[in-house]
Amino acid sequence: MSNVTANMLIYATREDIRSYSDDSSIDDRTIIFEWNNQRALLLKRSLDINSRIINDDLIQDLGCVELIAASKEECCDFSSECKIMRTNKKIPAMIALHGSVGGMTRVGSIDKHYRNYSVVTYEKAMYSGKGRASKFAIYAYRMNDYVYLISGNPMMYRQKYINIRGLIADPELASTFNTCDSDPCYTRDSPYPITADMIPIIQELVKQRILSRYMAPTDTSNNSNDDTDSATVKQSK
Repeated sequence: MSNVTANMLIYATREDIRSYSDDSSIDDRTIIFEWNNQRALLLKRSLDINSRIINDDLIQDLGCVELIAASKEECCDFSSECKIMRTNKKIPAMIALHGSVGGMTRVGSIDKHYRNYSVVTYEKAMYSGKGRASKFAIYAYRMNDYVYLISGNPMMYRQKYINIRGLIADPELASTFNTCDSDPCYTRDSPYPITADMIPIIQELVKQRILSRYMAPTDTSNNSNDDTDSATVKQSK
């Protein structure tokens, strides 16, 4: 398990580039943006090959996500008797896995002892729960960045919160959600969703990205020769 935090990664990256540049011109947001980007790309490539087992260190938990009743306009493809719930807030983009629906690894009750809801596509949700055995099952689908719940189970409509877990593309977005104890689900001092073996790979990629994207050599000798000082960095516009 990796207990590294975003702040630790930012510090390590600054140490990496300090020998090449004055790192003060690069802000923390730029550094963590590159980490998030490279993490998402690496995860997408590796999990497309083998997504059967997902390391729990990669998963983020969005705590207690509030539910509201969906409007009639949002239910137009379902029966007139249909009642649908949806999340009050938009759910961050997930890293979509081959053969999965939306990158969410769990949608369910805030009591994790209960069985997870079935995550399906919008098209499948329209025809789900029609059989005797499935009538009271709860189905979840994602549309317009919200997560919707549909079921013939009356218990669903009494729920105020659900729990969602998944491979969030930008880990920082989990900071806008709270646990059931009202603590933020993520800060830069929380464990960063990464495995230990990924850190040196991404660290090198981030260093090269920053040096190539935000560094520009400068002629410090004021002559016609190509005398450049690679220690000058400027932010791209």
